[in-house]
Amino acid sequence: MTRVYITLISKEALPAYYPVKKYKPDVVYLLSTEQVKTSAENLKKVLIEEGYECFEVLLDAFDGRKNKEKCEQIHQRYAGEETEFIYNLTCGTKIMAFGAYSVALSHHATVIYTDSKNCINLVTDEVEPLDTTVDGETIIKIKGQQLKSKDAYKANPEKFACALEILQFRERNSPFYHKLIKQYQDLKEKKFPDYVSWKGYVYQYDKDPDGVQVLSVVNKYGKEVLHLEQPYAKKYLLEGRWFEELVARAIYDWAHGKYEVWTSVVFKPVNNDAKVDKNEVDILVNIGNTFVFIECKSGKVPQDIIYKCKSVKDTYGSDKSKCVLIAMENCYKANKTLDEKAKESGVHIILLQDNMHKIAGTTPKYSRFPKRPISLQENFNKMASTITKSLDEIMINK
Repeated sequence: MTRVYITLISKEALPAYYPVKKYKPDVVYLLSTEQVKTSAENLKKVLIEEGYECFEVLLDAFDGRKNKEKCEQIHQRYAGEETEFIYNLTCGTKIMAFGAYSVALSHHATVIYTDSKNCINLVTDEVEPLDTTVDGETIIKIKGQQLKSKDAYKANPEKFACALEILQFRERNSPFYHKLIKQYQDLKEKKFPDYVSWKGYVYQYDKDPDGVQVLSVVNKYGKEVLHLEQPYAKKYLLEGRWFEELVARAIYDWAHGKYEVWTSVVFKPVNNDAKVDKNEVDILVNIGNTFVFIECKSGKVPQDIIYKCKSVKDTYGSDKSKCVLIAMENCYKANKTLDEKAKESGVHIILLQDNMHKIAGTTPKYSRFPKRPISLQENFNKMASTITKSLDEIMINK
């Protein structure tokens, strides 16, 4: 028996692809219009790469009679053959859907509607879970985008330990940490000195012949409060990569191997617009059939961050994608309208500032209780708990 899959296409083509993984048809017909022809072409390329026989059929978005005729022509190609027809009416206009539905019923075909989680049979009302997943690179190809670079995250004990050391240094020596970061951002990396002295604190940087960066900070009492020896020490401390590492590790542990977790993701710019950084994503998570874009900010949150987050989601994600801003500091103080902008743009914000005295391993200044140091692992556990609980709430509504 030949299984023929006929699907309507819209600008968003992912819903047309999900059932292919489930039903594994012999032949695929993509019913699109001139306006969304590019989406059909992108999907067709992916299907052909995967070994499917695939055809495009152009419909008129608002001419039901002609659309019925084209659907009938597909059926006529298989006249006299034992054939199973499956129609996916998730995409397209209502006129296209009504026309296809009419033809499908007349030929006793299966008719479905799908999202990233379920497949609904519109004839029997049965609901089946979409237990297949789409890998991240395939989703990007279907979107017609291209990756420039990305790192598939894997737990690295050395990088994790480095990030934890910086977290503790930041919280216990906050004024000097923020002084360093501001000076680095003002001067840029090429001009940043190897020696910085401020109010008794001393920062020193060196690089050995093997490329290992040696970074040390001594406080006003002569005690070394930070010592790093890694090829990436400077980038981790001064560019906030330590925070991205901890957030990525928390998400990686939360995913339990079910989801792809990528870091330092760079897409090839749309329309060759290389002047903007809206093609960069700190962390990207493929939660099965769609993306969660995560922006990490260990310091001040810029005014345009919500616009950037929304732009990335709209350009490289789907209508089911999520965008999350994870900020170390309370960004609402600097921008009181940020929460309102985020809600309007569909951007979720996770703030860690409220738990910082716990993460730092001390009690707040106003507390009558003495400071109590805690382990670096406890520091991370408290941060990770805040992140993953918030992600769980966001995923409930995915």
